[in-house]
Amino acid sequence: MKNTALLIILFVFISCNKKNVYQKFFDIPENIWHTDSLINFKLTQLDTNRNYKVFLNIRHGVEYKYQNIFLFSKTDYNKDTLEIYLCDNVGKWYGRGWGDIKDVSIDISNINNKKIINSNNISFEQAMRYGDKVRVNNLQHIHSLGIIIQQYND
Repeated sequence: MKNTALLIILFVFISCNKKNVYQKFFDIPENIWHTDSLINFKLTQLDTNRNYKVFLNIRHGVEYKYQNIFLFSKTDYNKDTLEIYLCDNVGKWYGRGWGDIKDVSIDISNINNKKIINSNNISFEQAMRYGDKVRVNNLQHIHSLGIIIQQYND
């Protein structure tokens, strides 16, 4: 009984500490992300006097054959290349999920020390290269890409 009460108090404290103010996911058709397919998120205006965290979520299948994924990101004021590791050197997947689908969430609140929340848009395109290939045109087993913005109370 004592442990149950402690868990409830901990859950309430964690729940009240943050809340999602924006959440959007784009499903990738047939789980194949073509290099020319741009995924764009229109961000809502946020109160710049508050604290936020911005998370990029990648949902992929365990059949994904690479350890990482490279993305070009673009905001209203900045372009950058992101490398996100999806598994370790021995093939153990990062992220959460059961069965054949894994979700990886990465804090991208600051790209090149610029706050994403000051932008109205953020877009991503896959930028995978492998071996002697110039690029991987059709990146398989990427199911969706999402952005979650959480407000933190001080």
